[in-house]
Amino acid sequence: MLTDFPDTFTAIQMHTGGAGPVTAWGNTRRTFYVITGIPCAEFDGVDEARGAYSNVDTQYNWYKAKYQSRLIIASDLSLELGGEEVSSQTYEVKVRVTNADDGDEHGVRVHIVRLLDHYPTYGGYHRNCCMEGAAYEEITLQPGESTVITRQFTFDATSWANQDDIKIVAFAQDIASIRPARVHNAVVMDWPFTPLQEYELGDLNCDDHIDGFDIDAFIMVMEDEAPYDTYYANYPDCDHTLADCNGDGHIDGFDIGAFIDILNAGG
Repeated sequence: MLTDFPDTFTAIQMHTGGAGPVTAWGNTRRTFYVITGIPCAEFDGVDEARGAYSNVDTQYNWYKAKYQSRLIIASDLSLELGGEEVSSQTYEVKVRVTNADDGDEHGVRVHIVRLLDHYPTYGGYHRNCCMEGAAYEEITLQPGESTVITRQFTFDATSWANQDDIKIVAFAQDIASIRPARVHNAVVMDWPFTPLQEYELGDLNCDDHIDGFDIDAFIMVMEDEAPYDTYYANYPDCDHTLADCNGDGHIDGFDIGAFIDILNAGG
């Protein structure tokens, strides 16, 4: 499924024993999902497939049907990942979680996990093995709001020797003590990492400068409507929420004066 649906599907494989690494984060998730035997697959935290068929194709079709039933459900939340070297094998990872302007209020736990693909090496079928999970963070996002969460990871010798297989996955899940708890969205970052772009309010063309060149982009957001197709057609790698210049979580006429103040202050 990782091969067949590379743009919409990701997975975290957690080991409970054997040759695979047993992690503290994985054990916590095992308790959360009340896993009493393997294999057990959880889809978006709300649908599960426990046990296995003897026929591989039957097993695959079972999983695929559950995945496709979740894929058609829209999400208000989007996630972006970035990473930067701190020292040697230690990296700072940042995830930005954004709620759509027309979304509902969401309280979620944001998890960030480092993985090693194609590991353990026996069997030839292991993918996205969990090597370490960071402490989660609980956040509440109003419509149009965004927040950035930062964690650090130090890569072990096995991961560092197989850098091309290093991955980071982040996901936002409903707050609960036990399943079911919906995973609203997830994002995966492959090696090598690139920094998370962070722009100041008012930098609507995302060139790291707040000046007259941002005016047309600001007007475009003001005149556009969600999902801001015109704006993103012109600035595909930017962020319309930077037009919320008064920081009240809404993009409207009240931001115009604040935008002018930012321009006059030179950013």
